[in-house]
Order: sequence, then C-alpha cells, then structure tokens
Amino acid sequence: MRSSGANPPTGEQPRDDLLPHRYGPVMVLVPELDVTDLDASLGFYTDVLGFDVVFQRRAERFTYLERDGMELMVEGPTEAGNRQFVVADPDGYLWRPFRDLGVRSAG
Repeated sequence: MRSSGANPPTGEQPRDDLLPHRYGPVMVLVPELDVTDLDASLGFYTDVLGFDVVFQRRAERFTYLERDGMELMVEGPTEAGNRQFVVADPDGYLWRPFRDLGVRSAG
C-alpha cells in the first residue's frame, strides 16, 4: 500500500490514491506517448521544452522525463507490440486491457 506520508486520524487508513511525491502528496497521472522517432522526440522534449531525463531503458526504447513537476513517458517503436490503455477504478486499481499486435517493423 502506498502512503501519502500524512498521519490519518485514529482508525482511518491512509489514502493510497495519493502518492508520495517530491512536490507533496498528489494524485499522479503520467502520459505515455508512443513516438515514431525516439531520438527526435527526446531532442524536442529536452532541448526545446526543457524536460530532464529521469531514467531510460534503452533496450526497450523507453524514457521517463520530468520538468517542474510535470512527468512524461516516451516510448519509441518496437519490434513487437500491443494496443492498450489503462483505467484506474475508484479504489485506484489499474485495469490494462490489451490486444497483441504481433511482430511489426520498427521502421
């Protein structure tokens, strides 16, 4: 269970839809963008818009970016793929239905 870091009143559970975050407890929604040219997109987000790279998984062509509390995930083309989306229910559980698209060209 994630804790907001605040002490709840006696008998109450901490809210787990509030994530501990360097800017205080907030509900976090981070967009994940599938891009056609990862290098060009990273250049745009870092050089033009001023985002910083938080971390990368180069083998998966994935980069996590941040600027002034705004967070963004950018993912380049892959050899195999799926179509998916994520929905959070009222309790914060994530539902991620997907369809396998098989192997495709990365170009």
